[in-house]
Amino acid sequence: RSVFFFVGIGLLLTVWAVGSARLARQFWPVGVASQSNEWRLQSYAEGAVHTVAVVSNRNSPDIRRMIVDGVTIGESAGGVDEKQQMLAHLPFLLRRDRTGQRVVTIGLGTGILAGELTRNPLVDEVWVVELSGSVIAAASCFSDRNGDVLQHPKAEIIRADGIQFLRNNDILY
Repeated sequence: RSVFFFVGIGLLLTVWAVGSARLARQFWPVGVASQSNEWRLQSYAEGAVHTVAVVSNRNSPDIRRMIVDGVTIGESAGGVDEKQQMLAHLPFLLRRDRTGQRVVTIGLGTGILAGELTRNPLVDEVWVVELSGSVIAAASCFSDRNGDVLQHPKAEIIRADGIQFLRNNDILY
C-alpha cells in the first residue's frame, strides 16, 4: 500500500514538474527562457500592466527583438525593420505637395518607424504617443536602427494613452 502511495506521489510530482517547466519556459522571462541558447536577454522591465524585454541573437547581436507580454512586437532585422521604414513614407507618396508636416504616431515600439519619419524632408515634427515607459526605455536598445529617435530634435515622445491624447488635443496633424 505504501509503495502505491509513493508511486502516486512520484507521478503527481512528475506531472507537476513537467507542467511547471513548460509554463515557466512559456512565460519567464516573456518566452525568452525557451530560446536561451539562441537569444540573450538585453533589457527587461516589468511594469504595472505589462512586461517588456529586448533580446539579441547570440550569433548576430545586431539582430534584436522587442517582446511585450510574450509577443514580439518589433525586430531589427528579418524584413520587419524595412516594413516599418516603408510605412513611414507611404502617406507622403499620396501628398507630396505638403511640406512642414507634423506627424503623430501612436505607439513607439522599436522606434524604427518614428525614426524614419524624422528623416523625411517633408516632416518638421514627429510626435510619438506611447503609453509605456518601459517600451520607451527599451527603444533605446534600437538606437542604431531608429536614428536615435529618443534624442532626435524633430521627435517628441509623449507618454500618454493614444486615444485619450487624440481626443483631448485639438491640434491638426
